[in-house]
Amino acid sequence: MKKLTAILILTILTAVMFGSCGEGNTYKTDVAAADISAAYKPLIENGSALTEMTADYVNSSMQIPTDKCSEFVVCVPAAGATFDEYGIFKAAAEADVETIITAVEEYIARRAGDKLALSYVEEDAPNVTGAEVKVAGLYITYAMLDEAESSAVYEAFEAALKQN
Repeated sequence: MKKLTAILILTILTAVMFGSCGEGNTYKTDVAAADISAAYKPLIENGSALTEMTADYVNSSMQIPTDKCSEFVVCVPAAGATFDEYGIFKAAAEADVETIITAVEEYIARRAGDKLALSYVEEDAPNVTGAEVKVAGLYITYAMLDEAESSAVYEAFEAALKQN
């Protein structure tokens, strides 16, 4: 169990490291998280069934400090047995980016480590264990979706934020 958790954390850190490559890219700072979320939903099979979570939920259940965000959107299933979810966070300041990344990575690791919950919806387990964190300037996103949907939302994230 500890070995699996260590491997998962190492995988996530590696993904973040490679995801942040190309630091020379310039990203927009004026895109609303809600607009990025609106671009994600049509790319997700059950996107219309996902519900936006409150700051209380994100702070307490996810343990992600929303006081470090100027805005955020986290969408999870309102009902049913699925792990489909995503989050978009805009850091309040550049100094807050690493804090948010760490909190999101820890949240994903906790979800991936919940073997009982994963056993209820085994077909969605790869969505959680394969979740990645992507960063574009002040913006951080993660997706617990199938591989095709995750790729599509990460492309939408990059497209929404990359300077022309």
